[in-house]
Amino acid sequence: MILLYWILLMGPQAELKLETNDFYPIYGVVPYNNSFLVPHLGIRANHFHSFSKEGKWQNVFGQTGQGPGDFDGALMPNFDEIGQQWYIIDLFRSQMKTFDINGKYIKTQNIPPGLHFAEEGVLSKTKHGFIFLTDLYKEEFLLVETDENLNIKKVAHRVFDPRVPALDSQAYRGFLLEYEGRLFVLESLSPSWTIYDKSLNKIKEVRIKIPYWEQADLDEVKQISYEDFKLEHHFDLYSEIRYAQIVAGKMLLGVRRPEKTGYTYYTFELSGTSTSDPFDSTRQLIGATEDKAIFTDPDSDYMSVFFIPVLKKE
Repeated sequence: MILLYWILLMGPQAELKLETNDFYPIYGVVPYNNSFLVPHLGIRANHFHSFSKEGKWQNVFGQTGQGPGDFDGALMPNFDEIGQQWYIIDLFRSQMKTFDINGKYIKTQNIPPGLHFAEEGVLSKTKHGFIFLTDLYKEEFLLVETDENLNIKKVAHRVFDPRVPALDSQAYRGFLLEYEGRLFVLESLSPSWTIYDKSLNKIKEVRIKIPYWEQADLDEVKQISYEDFKLEHHFDLYSEIRYAQIVAGKMLLGVRRPEKTGYTYYTFELSGTSTSDPFDSTRQLIGATEDKAIFTDPDSDYMSVFFIPVLKKE
C-alpha cells in the first residue's frame, strides 16, 4: 500500500543496481553528463566511483594517502558543469582539490583560516570563484564567497538563532541547493529557506508549514551529550530537516519527527506552497537529477539506488 501511494504521488520508481563488488553505505550521489559519481568516504576509503546511467562501473579516482591527489578526509564531491571539473574538500588537511571530469588530479588549494566545513563539503562555482556552505564561519554565517584563489570576499546568511553556534554538530546542519542560477539555503531546525542570487544578494525568505513540526528548544538541545546523540536520544525531542533536494522545480524535504520511524517526505513549490500530501519512508534522499529524486535503502544488502520522478503539476 505504501509503495502504491509512493507511485501515485511521485511516479513509477526504477531501482538501479550498481555493477560493483564493493559494499558500503551510500551517503550521496552526484549526477553528471549521463553518469553519476558515488563517493566511498571514510578513513580507509576516500575514493569516488563513476557509474553509467545503466549502473555499469566506469572508473574510480581518489584514495587515502599523502600524494597530491590523495585525501585524509574527503567530503562530498561537487561538479562544475561549465568547467567540467570536480571540486572536493579534504576536511582534515583544510584543502580543496580539483580533478578533471575523468578524475585526473589538477591542483590543491589551501582553505583560508577560520573556514570550516560540515560533513557535506558543499560549494557552488561562480564566474569569479566559489560560494561555500560552511560550518558557521565566525560562528554566525553559513555562506562564504571567495575568489578563484580562495580569498574571502563576502559572507551571508546569519544563522536563524544566536544559540546555534553553541550546539553540537550532530544537532544542526545547513543545506545549500542551486536551481536556475539561484541559491537556496536551509537550516535543519527551521522550517524555511532563504533564496540568494550568486552574488549573495538576498532575494527573499520563504516560511513553510510542516504538519506536526516540533520546534527544538535550543537551550535543551545544548545540554544533550555526545553519547546521547550517538544513541539517537535527541530523536524524541524535536523535528528536523534531514534531507533536501530541488527536483522538477519543487522542494523535496525529508523530515524526521519525534516518535516516528524513518522520514516523512514533503513537496513544496519554491514559493512555499505545499503541493501534495506527505508520505513516510525509511529510504534516504541522497541526490537528484533534473526531474528525479534519488533514494537509497539503508537496509539493502547490495549496492543500489532508486530513481523516482517527481511529477510536475499540470
